[in-house]
Amino acid sequence: MLENELTTLGWTLACGAGLGFLFDLWRAYRAVLSPGWIVTSLGDLIFWALAALMVAGALLLINYGQVRMYIFLSLGLGFFIYQVLLSPFLRRPLRQFVRLSYRWAGSALRALILPIWFPAAFGINLGREVMAGGRRAGRKFVRLVRRKIELIRPRRKP
Repeated sequence: MLENELTTLGWTLACGAGLGFLFDLWRAYRAVLSPGWIVTSLGDLIFWALAALMVAGALLLINYGQVRMYIFLSLGLGFFIYQVLLSPFLRRPLRQFVRLSYRWAGSALRALILPIWFPAAFGINLGREVMAGGRRAGRKFVRLVRRKIELIRPRRKP
């Protein structure tokens, strides 16, 4: 019985530290990209949803979903220990990781979209040129037809 309680305590401490890491990752994202208040609010909502899923999943795996007061205390203690001991050393590397991953994702996205975007842009520009030239050619054709019609029509004598 005590062994199960200690195992649950250890896992909930680790889960609290994991929540602290997830919070630091979200904080690094906000520091690097400085999103607006809407994205920040949505990110906070996603963070808390992930935190709730993480805690619920851990509790289901550890002690069949039984919720006790010491579980909340050990989650908070794990979060606090992470924030005091590890967070000061991981903030800068996490920011660098977010910067690097953001650049890498942007480069990968550009590389993936280039085979699609280049022909599409070429086609759009070619279409614009043809349409512009087509208008000019159409106007010239209409003028030519009007001249020919004027030549064909019999003139009225004044």
